[in-house]
Amino acid sequence: MDLAFFADRSKAAGNLDEARRLYAEALESELEALRALQDPTPTTRAVMHRSAAWLALDCGNIRLSEKLASAGLAADPPPEIAHELREVWEQANFRRHLHTRGLVLADSEIELTLSGPGVGLGIAEWTAYRTRVDAMLGMFTRITERRAERPFRRRGPPEAAIRDYLSPHVSLARAASYSVSIRLGSGQLHLPGLLDLPELPEVIDDFLTIVEKVNGSVEDQLEEMIPDDSYRRNALALVKQIAPDGTSIKQVGFATSGIEGPRRVGFTRPKKDVQPSVGAHTGAEERVVEIRGTLLFADARGANNEIRIVAEDDAQHKVKVAPEMMDDIVRPLWNALVLVRAVRRGKTVTLTEIDPA
Repeated sequence: MDLAFFADRSKAAGNLDEARRLYAEALESELEALRALQDPTPTTRAVMHRSAAWLALDCGNIRLSEKLASAGLAADPPPEIAHELREVWEQANFRRHLHTRGLVLADSEIELTLSGPGVGLGIAEWTAYRTRVDAMLGMFTRITERRAERPFRRRGPPEAAIRDYLSPHVSLARAASYSVSIRLGSGQLHLPGLLDLPELPEVIDDFLTIVEKVNGSVEDQLEEMIPDDSYRRNALALVKQIAPDGTSIKQVGFATSGIEGPRRVGFTRPKKDVQPSVGAHTGAEERVVEIRGTLLFADARGANNEIRIVAEDDAQHKVKVAPEMMDDIVRPLWNALVLVRAVRRGKTVTLTEIDPA
């Protein structure tokens, strides 16, 4: 446990070689303890297998992690321990899918993998897939605009040059939970310098960095990377759409060839834990409200964007929306039954989250 603690601390500090060494020592100690264990109680053996399986995963030994988790489950442990063993087995299975065998990604491609109880081999719920791909493409567009030093676009589509430059293509699904490759660019010759646009691998690398920060609960570090408030709040709102729901989708994974070598990111932080900023505190008394109804009105003409939610009893609720959420987050839900979470300050209700109900 001490070795694992220091390994975690080294990893957080960016000392990856030291972390790998300490994780390996911790795993060997745990396996030695497991071999010497005399207690025949299924719970004790299952707990030891669970700890060893996680350490094997930290060491990158995916096959050993699967075997340890399976051995722990075979001991018929109590339900709560069995649930944790299934969690580590799913994590190992997920990491294995990220190492897709025989797949070579171009530097402008990113692989998306969905995993969880709601996903089968090569089949997934359409909404779960489409929502995340749409949010990814929205982030790629905003990253490109930000890196090209365009002011934040509050309404309307991106300029034609950026749409043509990104030009996304999606592969057929592969039987790895649910896995597809998304390629940016049409494959034709582009001269980013002349268009004043960033290189596509840089766009993908920025996207993965944002996901990593949010998954690690250090999204406050994005302020240095994305100093513009509108771009930063937009990125947080979009990455929340990508996050796993914690029930049917437990993990959302990404793999790329990377700028400095292959890069893999597993997004496991549940969507409910990702809380986008709602703006500065006004000093007025605040309370959180939830509104369920159909999105039937949206006005983005002025500085104060507004939507109206019509409830089942025909009551209309006016909700103020930050400009950075109107086009990418709210607009796709037009005429849909939605659940809105908002903050009421005096008579003003300000949107924090909106999801299909």
